[in-house]
Order: sequence, then structure tokens, then C-alpha cells
Amino acid sequence: MDIKQLRYFQQVFRDGSMQKASHSLFVSQQAISRMLKNLEDELGVSLFIRDSHGVTPTDYGVLLMRETEDLVAQIDTLSYRIKSRTQAISGSIHIGTLIGHMGSMSRLSIVALDRCRSFYPSIDLYHMNAGPNEIEKSILDGQLDFGFSAFPSVPEEFECRKLFDFKWYMAMCHDHPLANHSVLGIDDLKRQLLVFPKKEQFDRLQIMRALPSSAQPKFIDASFSLYDTVFQQVLPLKAMMLCAEPHAPLLNPAVVRLVPFHTNLLRSQIYLLIKKGIPLSDAARQVLDFLLAAWQFPSLEEL
Repeated sequence: MDIKQLRYFQQVFRDGSMQKASHSLFVSQQAISRMLKNLEDELGVSLFIRDSHGVTPTDYGVLLMRETEDLVAQIDTLSYRIKSRTQAISGSIHIGTLIGHMGSMSRLSIVALDRCRSFYPSIDLYHMNAGPNEIEKSILDGQLDFGFSAFPSVPEEFECRKLFDFKWYMAMCHDHPLANHSVLGIDDLKRQLLVFPKKEQFDRLQIMRALPSSAQPKFIDASFSLYDTVFQQVLPLKAMMLCAEPHAPLLNPAVVRLVPFHTNLLRSQIYLLIKKGIPLSDAARQVLDFLLAAWQFPSLEEL
């Protein structure tokens, strides 16, 4: 077992598809399949169940992921530290991420920020969680060195590099009429009760435009925390709520049914945004390189 095998395995585990993992890793699907086959042969167990929809981890796959996730991250950090020759760089760096898309269960693990601060004690690293418009404005105003957000509304102002696509789900009670579906699409939202954040007007408008006026869903403004929204609105009203992939692990499957929701209408990507024409400082470049490596993304040159 080597680190490359584990890295490929973990990417397939996260993406649920060898094809998606090949895009994330910038390698061929055949290379990933061959690497996984060698790993399974070495361990003598199956790590995934493969079908036409993708792959599902077996109990052995879940165990391997749980026991090696931190190990790979630590090795990457150690490797980066050994190779780095610029630890004396100093400065104050400000970065931004979308609200709800950085946390212990997200690909953008917040643990990487603490590791970065420990690795570069002479760099003061500040982090802001905000909506996409606020992140864009802060970058353009020079308040952020770079940000991780949705595709910008004014792409000509930014160097914009896609990092990954995340999945959508519809959260509902187990006895909801659509709870037994294996996947939902935009047409399934006709005349449904949708709990939706009031501030997400762009996504709401996209849904409304895709459906005829006679079949519009009824929107209920979400005005509580995630947990309050689920227990005070989604479940008792037999409504549905969009749930992004980073939030899905926070919901108890014994209480809430999560049905995959497939759509191209919503902003379902995370991009690296840098103000066009303004080169990153040495300190900002070091922080960015560190975070991309810690989150297992390609380097800035490879993106």
C-alpha cells in the first residue's frame, strides 16, 4: 500500500465515481481503476461496489477511509514542509470562503488553516466566511488576497479556476411523497413546498424560470439555523429543502431523508478567485499553495 493508492482511493470515495475522481485528480479513469484493483488485491477485500451509477463503499472501504484520511493529509503537510524553503516569509493574509463550505466534514477542512498557521508562524492568516457577492467585493476592494466561492458575477475581473463540483440533495421527512425516489430533478419540484433561504434569490429565480407558471413551487423563507429549519419547517410541513453536499453529513438519516437532486441550474461549484492583474504576494502564494495541497487540489500551476 502506498500514498498514491490511498490518495486515489480517497478521491473515489469522496466523489462516488471513478469518472469524477479522474477529473479531480487529472489522471485517466483507467489509471484510477488499475490502482484501486491493485489495492484491493493487496488487501484481499473489495473496497467498492461498482454499478452503472458509480461506486458505493463497502464496510472495508468505510474503515479504510476513516483510518487513513488524516494520515494522507499529514503526509502531504510533512512533504510540503520538507520541500518548502521559504518559511521566513511574513505578512498578513486574508482569505474568504462561502458560508457553510468550510468545516470539519467539508473538503475545505478548517483544520488546514490551523496547520498553515503552525507551519508559517510569521504569517498572520485571517479567514472570513461570507456570501459570494461579499467575497467578490472584498477581493476587488483589496480586503481579501483570494477567496473560494461560486463562479463570479463579473468573471472578467477575476482569475477564476474551478476546484470541484459538489452534489445537491433534497431533504425531507421519510413519509414525504417523493422520499422513495432514488433521484430528483427540477420537474419534481412542481407545486412542491420548498423551504428556501430568503437571501438566495438567484437560485430561487433559476428554479422559477425552469418551471411553467402553472406549476411553480411554493417557497417558504428559511429564517432559522439548519437544525431549526429542519425541525420547525421541513418535517412538520412535509416540505423539502435543498441541501448542499458539505451540509449533508450534519443531518441525521434516521430523521431526514436525503434524495440526490440533479440540476445544472444552481451554482454547484467551488472556484478559486484571485483579482485579475494583481499578482499574489509571496506570503499569499505560500498560504494558497499550502491550502491547495492540504485539501488535495492540484497546485495553482496545474489548475
